[in-house]
Amino acid sequence: MAEPTTRGGILSAPGSSTAAPTTPPAVVQQQLGTLAGALMGLSLAAGIWGPDALAMRAAHLPLYYPPVLIAVLAVTALGALAGWLAAGTARNILGALVWLAVTLVSVFMAGHLPFEGRTLLAWLVDRRFWGLPIYPFDTGAQWRLAVGAFFPALALVALGLLHEYRLEGIRSSMSAQRLTARAWLLLLLPLPVVFAAGLAADGLINTPLRVPMLGVAQVIQGATDYRGDLDALSRQTEINYSAVHSVRAELVPGFRLTYGEVDLGDAQTLVVVADFDNGAWINCSVLVQRVSRCQHALPPYVQGLQLLLAGQDLSQCPDCQMQAGADWQAWLSDHGRYTGATPRIGRVAQSGSYVIMRAANPASVYAVECLFHGNRTLELVHCAETS
Repeated sequence: MAEPTTRGGILSAPGSSTAAPTTPPAVVQQQLGTLAGALMGLSLAAGIWGPDALAMRAAHLPLYYPPVLIAVLAVTALGALAGWLAAGTARNILGALVWLAVTLVSVFMAGHLPFEGRTLLAWLVDRRFWGLPIYPFDTGAQWRLAVGAFFPALALVALGLLHEYRLEGIRSSMSAQRLTARAWLLLLLPLPVVFAAGLAADGLINTPLRVPMLGVAQVIQGATDYRGDLDALSRQTEINYSAVHSVRAELVPGFRLTYGEVDLGDAQTLVVVADFDNGAWINCSVLVQRVSRCQHALPPYVQGLQLLLAGQDLSQCPDCQMQAGADWQAWLSDHGRYTGATPRIGRVAQSGSYVIMRAANPASVYAVECLFHGNRTLELVHCAETS
């Protein structure tokens, strides 16, 4: 049998008119290891993020796909590197340890992408929120991350122990430097196992965040298209369409959803922020993956800022749920004379649970902008003059 050649890589055929140096079997082994590792990394990434990528289209989540695509490419590259390293070691146990490291890094990336990953993206998109903990890592997600790593680690460590044997089988099945049907079979055979391990990680890491988001999207879309009694529809479908009773008039087909607050601990509470094409701004609370209540987000800010600018106490508005330090209360009271008796108050920007509000004087260019934190209980962080 003709020796493999370097011409054209591992898929080139020997016997050309131009002589080529012989490729050492170890090089061919590492080339195959790199290809096999990249396919395994891609399969793991498809299992972890594939269901999310397909389902999140219904949520219209802004800028969801760029970080996921980067994560998929990173895990694929890690797999290729691991396959190359494992093919170059003489001991199977070292190859297994390499794949264990890849698993831990990949699952760590999957668990932290919804938090630190989205925070970094928020910083890059709007510098006004730079440095703020937009989506702090939730302690309730910690145990899910640890358990979610179990099945991928088990699968990839086992495959890592067999990595060298499988590569030798693939290399011996090659014909004229080409992958035969048997070689492709040996190359692709473990991928369903790796994909299933990724799905197991997705179920523990991504599903608790995906289901509430899709639940809100389903309630909004269903209530928008339905003209009958929402309570009756809720009883028929066991989906709480009644959650949007108070905001039903504002619902339109065009909307975008983002995460407000995330608590995956015992309470399992999430706040999903909905922005509509008609300008409506709504917060939906989700308790234990069930949509509980949706309400207008703007009124508490308007009422609270009006009281603070007028120098009045926030206790006069029990529904505002706004907290402000004494220094900022005094500052707003002092600057209230410049914003007028009836300031025009609106949202400037929002990222997660941080909201920038502006109170402007309708008769001039004077305005103040205030940063608030929280979606349920609002905390005034700081204010500044603007024009």
